[in-house]
Amino acid sequence: MNNLILIIFVVFINSSAYGTISDKAQYLRCYQRLTGKSYFEIKSDKSKTAYEEVKSGDKDPIEACLELITSITIDQGTGIAQNSNNKETKSLFNNFNQYFNDMFSVKDVNPSLLNCNRETLIDFIDPERKGLYFFRTLFTPDTKFSESVTAESTYQYKRSAGVPDTMSFKLGGKNKVSDFVIDLSSNNTQAALPKLLEVGDIIGFKKADVLSLGAASNDLRNWTNHYKGGVIGDKVYLRDHLPNIAADGAVKLARNFGERFYKDFLCRDLPLVKPSDSRVFVDTDENAAPFRQSVSCVGCHASIDRLVMGMSHIEHKRIRGGTCERVGSKFKLRGYSGVSKITNFTQDNSFWPSSGDEDFKKYKNQGRIFYRSYKGELIDIGFHGAKELGNFLAQSEDFYICQAKRAYSYLTGVDVNLNIYKGLNDEIALSEADKAHYETVITAGLGLKGHQSFTLLLKELMNSTSFKSQYYNRISQ
Repeated sequence: MNNLILIIFVVFINSSAYGTISDKAQYLRCYQRLTGKSYFEIKSDKSKTAYEEVKSGDKDPIEACLELITSITIDQGTGIAQNSNNKETKSLFNNFNQYFNDMFSVKDVNPSLLNCNRETLIDFIDPERKGLYFFRTLFTPDTKFSESVTAESTYQYKRSAGVPDTMSFKLGGKNKVSDFVIDLSSNNTQAALPKLLEVGDIIGFKKADVLSLGAASNDLRNWTNHYKGGVIGDKVYLRDHLPNIAADGAVKLARNFGERFYKDFLCRDLPLVKPSDSRVFVDTDENAAPFRQSVSCVGCHASIDRLVMGMSHIEHKRIRGGTCERVGSKFKLRGYSGVSKITNFTQDNSFWPSSGDEDFKKYKNQGRIFYRSYKGELIDIGFHGAKELGNFLAQSEDFYICQAKRAYSYLTGVDVNLNIYKGLNDEIALSEADKAHYETVITAGLGLKGHQSFTLLLKELMNSTSFKSQYYNRISQ
């Protein structure tokens, strides 16, 4: 037992003055963070060779480890990765799928599109496809990281067990997919169910097959239609983040979308501007919404309410209601929902009303991205729709810095606070260590904006002092 403890100690602790771990330990630490598993649990022949080369000093430990990512090849026809059946590749895919999906505030929304007598059918929409927009940039050569927020197509995972032909529940002894149809209208027309989701481990990805509850030409029924702007224009993301609200521009707004946008994509919490930035929006008229009459309240609402104005033309709503009933040999599904957008507007609008406007939903409303950047600069940019919102992120330094913050936290356990920035709060004194962590994240984020490679971001952060520290376990707690 004492010998085992000594071996572990020698592997992970290096006697250098800087307290860094050995090359072998760096490789093992990197391997665990990429796959979520111990090297000794799932190592492949290729990884064993790389590890031996690291031990002999012939390979840099971080570069050797990152070959787990760079060696992946996705077949453009099938969407399936080479060597997708080994535990290492599956663990790598599953780990990064979870990593990228963890960035979203909304995680527990019921993914059901359909229901049958109050029993949900959850086999059609993959809530994890939100993270796929980021995931695919990691494993698709020459794909820029910015495409996570600018892509114009919907994607789907390929999974090891394929498409099942049965539902996940039984009703009246029937659970075959072919036993169900979608009731389209009162004229007794119907449509077959779309294919169910593939199940099993992730083995690749591809552009999504059409998933439509009836005619694919009908935007509301077609869950593959994409509104551009990468993940922001994906209907699963929009379904999760834009509730069905009859917006009036004041009291009734899907303002949670705005708060989550700043948190999920910029790693920022409210308030996002100085009181002097938002004071102009205070309205003391007795008919104004209560929060518009308060300087402190307007400080938050000026950022989140005005942002969601630019997405108010998109809505998640039920297509039809009603129960599921058996007609002959089939079960007819009548309760289902969809996402659509308004395209015929009565007028353009950039005004943020202080009181409710019943015609607000009919307007082509301009949203505003309104916050202080990490530099302290006031950002106040107009947009309409997912595409323009995604284009803003693709050009924003704060978006990439947020990605670096998340990766740094995942790799080292150090959570850098990006709410500490110039021009908003009173200056907060940071320790020398906290300053170093902050600068590491800022530098890495700006680097990501330039080189557009999440793999290179990982490499830079894995070469940081914090990742190589012998006190890593303490940092991570």
